[in-house]
Formats: sequence, C-alpha cells, structure tokens
Amino acid sequence: MRFTASIHAFTDFSPDEVPFREALRRIRVAGCEDVMLLGIPGRPGLHAGEEPPCVLLDYAASDPAAVSDALADAGLRLGVLFGAYCDLSSDAAFDETVAWLSKLCDWAIAMGCPFFGHSVGVAPEPGMPTEAKAERILALAHLMDTLGERYPALWISGDVHSHGVVESVADCEFLIAHLKTPNTGPLLNIGHMTTCRQEGWKLLAERGDRIHFIGWKDHKMIADDPYRVDSVELGTADSPFERYIPIVKAQAGIPRVHTIAIENTPLEEKPEAMRRSLEYITRLWNET
Repeated sequence: MRFTASIHAFTDFSPDEVPFREALRRIRVAGCEDVMLLGIPGRPGLHAGEEPPCVLLDYAASDPAAVSDALADAGLRLGVLFGAYCDLSSDAAFDETVAWLSKLCDWAIAMGCPFFGHSVGVAPEPGMPTEAKAERILALAHLMDTLGERYPALWISGDVHSHGVVESVADCEFLIAHLKTPNTGPLLNIGHMTTCRQEGWKLLAERGDRIHFIGWKDHKMIADDPYRVDSVELGTADSPFERYIPIVKAQAGIPRVHTIAIENTPLEEKPEAMRRSLEYITRLWNET
C-alpha cells in the first residue's frame, strides 16, 4: 500500500511560512514517496528559477515542468492534486469555481496524475440534515458532473468535511444518487467521518465503486463540541481505521489514492509526527 502525504501537513494554513522545496524535503525524510499538492486560488505560483516561500500555491498559475522538477529533486511523485476552493453561492460563483478547478484539472493531466480532489463548500450550519442542504448538494453534483464530463480521464472526488455541504453518510448517498458521471464521487475523509460520528466504513462497503480517494486522518471526538476538528497524529485519536482496512483490501481492484495528513500538531513537531503516522498506518494495514 502506498500512502500519499498531504503537503499541508507540513505547514500551517496561517501563517504558511515553510518554503515549498523545504516541505518536499521533509515529506521525503518522513518516508513518503508520494505527495498531495494543495492549491488555493490567488496564492503564489511556481515557475522555473523561483523559490516560493510557502507551501500552499496556486497551481493554475504554475508551470507543470517547474513543479515536476521540484518533485524530482525531492525524490517524490505527485499522487493527487487537490483544489481547496468551492463557491456555490450564486451562478457567477459557480462559473468561477468551475473555471478555476478546470485549470487545475488541466494541470493534473499535464502532470500525468489521474486523481483530483476538491472542496465541497461550507454549509450554513454543521450537522444540517441532508434535506435541508439538498439544493446545495445538487449544485455540487452539477459542478462535479461538469468537471467529470470535461475530464473523463480523471477520478474527481469532493471532500467530505465537517460543516461542509457534504459531511454525513446520508449526504454522500444523496450526492452519489444525483451524480451522472461515473468518474466522480465523494472523497471519503475518515477523520471528518469520525468528527461527525459517521459510520463511513458502511458507505465504503456499500458504495466503494464511487469512492476513489480516501483520506486517512485521525480526529479526536470532542464531547462538548461535536463538529470541532482536531486532526492529530495517526494512531493517537478516535478514527477506527481497523474498520476501513478490510473493506479497502477487499476492493483492491478499484482505482484509488490514499492520503495521510495531520493539522493540529505544532508546526515544529509535524515532520516527526508524519513519520510516525506513516509507520503506524502501514503497520496497521499489514496487521489487519
């Protein structure tokens, strides 16, 4: 099993002060061979001869050859590209989202990467029932189908996320039921399934054919704040990985990318915590 390290696990969202090439070096030192690059619109791009002072870049404004060179220098392969943007609030915002994510899809294809993930947008409140978000989920399905039709060579996954338009198993089932393209589906984020007290392994068992991206994250369940995200070192919190592993193994024929990430660990501790996380999930995979 190859686990892909998310590059955002080696920085902080604010401030993002780790140089791009240094983050790649840390990923390789942690033992990972594959990386998930995370793009945000309006961030710096990367071109030949440039040294971005941050990790989170705008790949729509980057040169694929320059990024390929940086990955090769670090001994890494691009496992998946993720677009951290989705605005479904209006027709104009929808069109803007499609345009930017399409640029990233073009970029992923240029990089020879078949896996693409993206944000799903924020719901008005966490924990909303599916029927209360139905119009938003239908808009998300339309967005994903637009990309799916345009890019049939990509597996396109929308990130299941606490406080997101899609955050529960029921939300995922509703989304899948309304997707028309076979190369689209939910990004099964185990950490956020844990935060939201969702039995994500049942969704995986029943609709694994539509799941092509699994995020292996360990989240703590906060008793007095059930939707607060606390993403920590794998093997130290509440995500029931052992429920997912046998199902994933039984579905070995389904094309998938598997990422690992941590978020709430202090920056100076993240490289070592990611190394231990990779060791932990690899060992658990082999023993389960």
